[in-house]
Amino acid sequence: MAIKAIKKQSEYKYVLLEERGEDRPTTFYFKPLDKETKAKLEDKLVTVNKDETINISNASYMLEAFRICVMKVENFIDEKGQEIPVSRGRDGLVSYEFLDMLPDSVIQEVGQTIINISKFPDKADLFLGE
Repeated sequence: MAIKAIKKQSEYKYVLLEERGEDRPTTFYFKPLDKETKAKLEDKLVTVNKDETINISNASYMLEAFRICVMKVENFIDEKGQEIPVSRGRDGLVSYEFLDMLPDSVIQEVGQTIINISKFPDKADLFLGE
């Protein structure tokens, strides 16, 4: 049986779980991780310390996936109701200042969705809740 080529979309749209069904949900637009970047991030997930203990850095994986892949956010507003655009650092990635405005749970939810879709693009609808 022949292997079918995987077709990735260039952009995905994700609505936070707790905001699905709302009139104006916060929506994240992102690209998937390419294989090289995904591999480099995964290589940093587990490290062995000098005392032979193991360190697993899952949170930094989700954070970096978010910084690299998120392109745009809709309906993310400040206390005055003004839309807050995604800001980028000198490295071209989502800035840490922008990340500081988001709850950790949102970064984790979106970051994990990016990782899942990057690993299993053929199951994107499942991870996007469609």
